[in-house]
Amino acid sequence: MADDLQDGTGQSARQFAHAVSQMAVTNILAKGAGFEYVQPSATSALVDVMAAYIQKIGRDAQELAEVAGRAKPRGTDVSLALKDMVPYPVGLDDMIKAFQESQHRYEGKLAFPREVPKFPAPSKKRKADDDPIEEIGQRDSDKPAYTPSFAPPLPFKHSYSQQSHVVVSKEVDPKRIRLDLLHQKSEVQASLHNLADHVVAAPTALVDPVWKPHVSRLDLANPYLAPPRVESAARQSNPLTIYAAPTPSYRPVVAKPTKRAIEIMSGSDSLTNDNSNANNQKVKEDKILAGTYHEGDSD
Repeated sequence: MADDLQDGTGQSARQFAHAVSQMAVTNILAKGAGFEYVQPSATSALVDVMAAYIQKIGRDAQELAEVAGRAKPRGTDVSLALKDMVPYPVGLDDMIKAFQESQHRYEGKLAFPREVPKFPAPSKKRKADDDPIEEIGQRDSDKPAYTPSFAPPLPFKHSYSQQSHVVVSKEVDPKRIRLDLLHQKSEVQASLHNLADHVVAAPTALVDPVWKPHVSRLDLANPYLAPPRVESAARQSNPLTIYAAPTPSYRPVVAKPTKRAIEIMSGSDSLTNDNSNANNQKVKEDKILAGTYHEGDSD
């Protein structure tokens, strides 16, 4: 009896089968045979004999079904297995007759004093809308009835489960996507404008670059540099020209860098620009929703 149960229940299944068999044997001895008491060792021996008898019938019926090309035995297989019992074969007609006699003789006397619970206990099935993450990494301990005992365990539940998993929904409407991108772009532009308004211009001094080709290092001989010029005595005697730079014969024209001034906008001008930007933004959104806006169109 215990071998027919699944291997996942193990020791608990054998204990449950032994307890139910002991209850049945004790009930038959007390109410059917008329015994007032029985020793536990005798009850255990009768339980073992009954279990071996039932297992023998089940194995023979299974073998007969496999010989006939069936996976599960039928009633005919059980009847043939009873006829093959040694040394006392039992026929199906004899069993039916014995059951009818016992029903009339022990009517209402052989019932169990309480209802036998189901084993294993039925578990409440979780709804499909529960958290599917709990199934990840779990295996099915219960095998189907048609699965042979030597088959490997089933794979993880999440690999073959038909339940829908929670995924992050994304926007698929192209117009709505373009509107979202346009909003993000406008927010970035507004942030940059706010940053430029708070920037304080630091005072800078512009120095004109002067190229002096006659100046050279003494430790390097560069043939491409002109030698230093010697000023006249009149120029050296003039105190105004003592600290003046020598006038080269050739001076390249170098473009002076221009300073970019930051335009300071008044409050009315900034308000006007914000209104115009908002109007342009609304016009773009209307065009995108209408499907007439294309990249590169002027504002």
